[in-house]
Amino acid sequence: DEVFTAAKEVVAANGVLQNEGTVFGQTNTVNQIAKTVTGSVNERRVWIRVEQVEPKITAVTIQTLTKVGGSDLDLAAMLDKQIALKLVR
Repeated sequence: DEVFTAAKEVVAANGVLQNEGTVFGQTNTVNQIAKTVTGSVNERRVWIRVEQVEPKITAVTIQTLTKVGGSDLDLAAMLDKQIALKLVR
């Protein structure tokens, strides 16, 4: 939940948080639950998926797309870094 909260805060701080949700039974994680965040940052669409892989390990997947459908790896890396820094504080 800390990682999911950090992901929501990072998207909201950098752009617009559009949706958050939970995906049940479509993952091989511990609880078979994945939480998702969608939004837009710098006119890019952002999708973040947070899954608990093991009790003390959480996986974060970030996908960013431009208006024409290309990926923005720099933005994804920046968001990933900001989520990690929120967890350290």
